[in-house]
Amino acid sequence: MKVFHHNDMDGRCAGAVVAFNEKNYDRENFFDVNYINDLPLDKVAEGEKVYLVDYSFTEATVWQLKKLVEELKCEVIWIDHHDSSISLETDNQWLSENLSKIKGTRSKDFCGAVLTWLYFNSETDKNIPHFLRYVDDYDCWKNNLQPETTYFKLFIDTQKCWATGDIWKDFLNEEVDLQTILEQGKTVKAYVDEDLLRARKSLAYESKIRTSKTESLPCIVINRRMNSSIFGELINEYPVAITWTFNGRRFLYTLYSADPKIDCSKIAENYGGGGHKGAAGFSSTKLLFKEGGMTK
Repeated sequence: MKVFHHNDMDGRCAGAVVAFNEKNYDRENFFDVNYINDLPLDKVAEGEKVYLVDYSFTEATVWQLKKLVEELKCEVIWIDHHDSSISLETDNQWLSENLSKIKGTRSKDFCGAVLTWLYFNSETDKNIPHFLRYVDDYDCWKNNLQPETTYFKLFIDTQKCWATGDIWKDFLNEEVDLQTILEQGKTVKAYVDEDLLRARKSLAYESKIRTSKTESLPCIVINRRMNSSIFGELINEYPVAITWTFNGRRFLYTLYSADPKIDCSKIAENYGGGGHKGAAGFSSTKLLFKEGGMTK
């Protein structure tokens, strides 16, 4: 068995749900993946069971799914909730013709971790463990459980939360006191709020992002890896908000928008990326956004 999961809280939690239900905690079977590099398919044996959880494919990357199905003849379980994956099911001819060969669920109803839990459990969504509801509330921008959702996320950020880590196993075994965790997260938030205020004052600048060949939108940019909370109220003042970092090889961007008329996933697809309507990402070999406008 091999498990490829996105390298964020939702993806790692989804991977943990697979580990728990498959009773397989061998770290060598789990891969924390992003959208910068191709999947390490050389680690997959012919005919092996392969889970792809909280992981999105696009027209440019669907060849990897095709290789798993046709060349390696794997038992593929693909569970995802990203807009780009769902639209790909109908837009890509090979995928639409071969969906019957792929198990799993693609749905926008829940985050990847919850969809993975539902895949293994026949219960209705009323029985979803409460900690998974926090993951879902955060990752899908539902914000129905705030401020507890933020406290939960900040606690998780302080932990070693790999898919095979003890923290997820303890949650799934109901061996964790959620109230204690939320109190710890609340303490962390007090520090984070002050830190993000300093970041906005020193690192934020205005730029523009291309939405088509002829059109662009103003945006607020911060060169720091962080979720949308780094922008504070600025996220409501600009159509698009962008964070970026450089890993030594590529610039990594995440787009956010609080405007219901804007689809971040469609903008990201212009740059070879993808994601959700409210949050999406992509990468480039040079810095695209400088103060005042895009790099030529």
